[in-house]
Amino acid sequence: MRLYKRDLRNMHRHMPTPAAYPGRRGGNIMAMNKKKTSIMLTARDKKLLELLAKKENRSQTKELEYLIRRRAEELELKIEGHNYYN
Repeated sequence: MRLYKRDLRNMHRHMPTPAAYPGRRGGNIMAMNKKKTSIMLTARDKKLLELLAKKENRSQTKELEYLIRRRAEELELKIEGHNYYN
């Protein structure tokens, strides 16, 4: 089989992506286990979230995670066998 330059240029299109092998990807293991969640916010709540995240110098996602954990702590909610800080 003879390979031409055009074949080599397009070879990446025929190779499986790292997503095809979830156990073989490097990087943060926690990021692989996270699920995507959609929430609807009013314009006012969205603006408040933006301001909170900016003031605390965090992303909006991190700010939401922090607020959820803080509220769970206030209510003394726990998930057995789960370490929140990993």
